[in-house]
Amino acid sequence: TNSIESFNNELRKATRNRVQFTNDESALKTLWLMICNIEDKRAAKRAKQGKRVSRTAGRLMEGARVSGWKQAINQMAVAYPDRFDKYL
Repeated sequence: TNSIESFNNELRKATRNRVQFTNDESALKTLWLMICNIEDKRAAKRAKQGKRVSRTAGRLMEGARVSGWKQAINQMAVAYPDRFDKYL
């Protein structure tokens, strides 16, 4: 769980210097951008490691697994039928 604690620490660093956010959307946007930056740093670190064999399972942020995808597609198809009819 060190990676989770490290991730949470980096998110806290992003919000620590801000006394307040103007609204919830700005807080979420800041967190989202920080998550993207953290993932970019981790991807660069993995690329530097080269072809070293990893024995760990893929993580959700790496795009290895997505749960509930069929349910999400079905809900989006109902909400936006004109965008999904040609693909289903």
